[in-house]
Amino acid sequence: MLAEIFRYKYANRTFDVIIVSDDNAFTFIKKHRQELFPKTPVVFCGVNYYSDDMLAGQTDVTGVVEQYDVKDTLETALRIQPSIQHIYVINDRSATGAANKKNIEQALPGFSSRADITFLEDYSMTELEDKVETLPDNSMILLMTFNQDRLGTDYPRWSLGQGDHRPSA
Repeated sequence: MLAEIFRYKYANRTFDVIIVSDDNAFTFIKKHRQELFPKTPVVFCGVNYYSDDMLAGQTDVTGVVEQYDVKDTLETALRIQPSIQHIYVINDRSATGAANKKNIEQALPGFSSRADITFLEDYSMTELEDKVETLPDNSMILLMTFNQDRLGTDYPRWSLGQGDHRPSA
C-alpha cells in the first residue's frame, strides 16, 4: 500500500537522492525503486547484517552499515567485572531486534561457560522494570533495541529506570 501511496504522491516529482534508514526501508526501496524512483541514487544507513549480495542488480546505491561487536563488548564487561554470572539481554521483537538476537546468538557459545544468558524480549515496560529491579547483584544488562514493548507501546527514547515512560504519539 505504501508503494501505491508513493506512486501517487510523487508521480510528477524527482529527487536528487533517496535516503533510507534501517532494514525495512532498505528492503522497501530495493523492491520498489525501479517503479517509483528509477534514476534516483540511494543512500542507506542502519542496515544490519549487510553483505554485498544485498545490492545485486542495484546501481547508484551506497550507505553505512550498522554493526556492533557483541563479542568484544561482553569480553570487556566480563574483564572489568569478573564477578558477573548472569547476562540479561534486553531486546524487542522488531526486525532490528531479531537481527540483534541473531548477532548475539552467534557470539554466545564463547560465553556460556562464564555466565548464563537470558533474553528479556517479551515484556511490557512495567514488567521489564519489575524484572530488572529483582536481578541478582552479579548480573549485567546488555541493552539492545527496545523501541516497542509486547503491548505495542512505542518508546523511541527509551531509558530504563528514568520513570518517564510516556509512549510516543
